[in-house]
Amino acid sequence: MNRHVLTFLTLLIFAGMARSAEPSSTSPDQEAEQVKLLSEAGRLVDGGQSGDAITYALDKVIAHFEKKYRNSTNRIYCAHSSAESLGYLTVAASKKESAVVISGTWAEAYFLKGFALINLQRASEGKAFIESAVALSPHNPQYLSELGHCFTLEKNWAKAEEMFKAAEGRTETAPSNEKEMKRLSRALRGQAYVLVEFGKLDEAESIYQRCLKLDPNDKTAKAELGYVRGLRSKKSGDKLPESKTGNQ
Repeated sequence: MNRHVLTFLTLLIFAGMARSAEPSSTSPDQEAEQVKLLSEAGRLVDGGQSGDAITYALDKVIAHFEKKYRNSTNRIYCAHSSAESLGYLTVAASKKESAVVISGTWAEAYFLKGFALINLQRASEGKAFIESAVALSPHNPQYLSELGHCFTLEKNWAKAEEMFKAAEGRTETAPSNEKEMKRLSRALRGQAYVLVEFGKLDEAESIYQRCLKLDPNDKTAKAELGYVRGLRSKKSGDKLPESKTGNQ
């Protein structure tokens, strides 16, 4: 048998050993209701109604899952794909921990509440919920990048760089769809933003150029690249460039 196939089968066996049965106290209709509430929350946040999203939807979803798994003795993971699920179960097997992987709804509720709180200028509160999302879905690049953004707001550049690099490590290096491309671009822009703060302009410029290879229409990368080049002009005695956008 092909060695790679054998390795993959071995991982499946170990992952199966890591998974333990979690008695369900929620009917399919109740699960569907959480997804519906989450969808409504996303619509409200997109419409600039972050407060309503939290009050009328997100807090309900979070309360549902926190109650359901409050007494669980298993390590709970939230996955958004079969590959992500297998990754978590494999990690659990290597640690010899009892783990269960559920859908991404719970983690997404934490993430969206954190995002909404940041929109409401309550960044420190928002960060705690982003961290909760990362705890449930530690391989999710979107959550990792948002946590990196939280650290940039605190000017904790070392931790921000760590999170953005972790996010890059969890994305495809050759994105096959728009969602993957956007997640990789976000992780890269975050790293470049931090590198500018470290004064590493050459490295930052290289990363912004990489972003533009992924998406020539990336307006943020274009603006930040202009800022980096402007900093060099300043060193030559030219006019100070416009400030950074602050948007990774």
